[in-house]
Amino acid sequence: MIDEGPKQVSPVLHSSRGPGLDRFTAELKQLFESPSQVWRSPSWDFDLFTQKCLRHGFSRTSKEDQVESLLKRLEDHPEHHLCLGLIDSLPDALAFASHNLQNLLMEKQASSKSGFPILDVSFDDFSTHVLRKAALVSMNQILPLKSVIEKRMRFPDFYLACAVFSSEERVARKARDVFTSLYYEKVIRPYARNHWQTVSMTDDRIQDLFFCVLFEHFPSEKTGHKGRPEEKRPPLLWDYRGEGPLGGWLTLTFGNMIRDTLRTTIEDVSLDEEREADEDGSMVRRIEPAEKANQPDHLDRSPCLRMLHEGLSQGWKKLKPRERLTLILQTLHQIPPSIIARKIFQVHEGTITKYTSAGLEKIHDSILAFAQSALHFTTNEVEDCFQFARDAFPETETLSGGMVSHAARGESA
Repeated sequence: MIDEGPKQVSPVLHSSRGPGLDRFTAELKQLFESPSQVWRSPSWDFDLFTQKCLRHGFSRTSKEDQVESLLKRLEDHPEHHLCLGLIDSLPDALAFASHNLQNLLMEKQASSKSGFPILDVSFDDFSTHVLRKAALVSMNQILPLKSVIEKRMRFPDFYLACAVFSSEERVARKARDVFTSLYYEKVIRPYARNHWQTVSMTDDRIQDLFFCVLFEHFPSEKTGHKGRPEEKRPPLLWDYRGEGPLGGWLTLTFGNMIRDTLRTTIEDVSLDEEREADEDGSMVRRIEPAEKANQPDHLDRSPCLRMLHEGLSQGWKKLKPRERLTLILQTLHQIPPSIIARKIFQVHEGTITKYTSAGLEKIHDSILAFAQSALHFTTNEVEDCFQFARDAFPETETLSGGMVSHAARGESA
């Protein structure tokens, strides 16, 4: 069985400050002693049960009212003992659930095999993986296991994931080949090329990230940057629970990996991903017009480019980390504020608008300040350079070009 590494636990229940776990001892004991459970482990005492709840049931709760609400909902879930046992792959729990749901599991396995006839996953491997992931969904959504398998899990997509984690290496190897042929060239490579053009997405880097989907890996292999001492992580595909198409899940996961790469190097992100060598061999940021400006060719625009380059550089240094990341994701990658709010920062969309407005305002003010203090431009000359920016940097795909375009217009979104 794959070692998933250390689990995050709820900061509310695992806190050295405030009531912490003691606040919910009575409710947890009631869950532990619930007479309505269809299965319970004879080897569990209350402390062990509590540890499993902390590890599997409450890792995403961060507020006391969230924990309290989840505890009340679990009171009506007659399979929460069974789900905790399945998540840990306890033999007794697996045997009980596999027997009770045998017909449904065999039906799903048979129908899935028709989609992947060359993959012969054993019933034990198939049922174990299905039940383990179904238990996670059941705990999170307070749904019966049978309902999760029947209505929430997508087959045969999930069958392919089961095959990748088959205990038979022959089957697993063949499944990885099938997975790669289905998703690498047709989904991941075009996605990386089309949506992340200015990130260093060479074929080698794409392959490195794809490797993390199918094999155990170190965190640095996913982000590209080494940090503290590392422990190997399970394949990212291990997190797929069958809720939705595998291709969609893979696209979102791959995008998150690239986002993590950006976040780990946020202090080193340049104003342009493209760079050129100076005469002394050093690497300097480059700002070039995205297209020829609609202005007379004889005009010397180098002072304007200097104003934009230096002003942006100074403004960038003043941005807070979240302002930087928000501008990167919106301008460089065209990710809507609603997605940034919901999927990345977990905040209200209005907060993302504030980050964007504050960041663009700082950049605009820095460009203006540099033009007046260092270049001694008049108001008319500054406006002339901003007009040049509007013409030369329309909605470009480069980070600095996009920010210049927004800052020159004084836009806030």
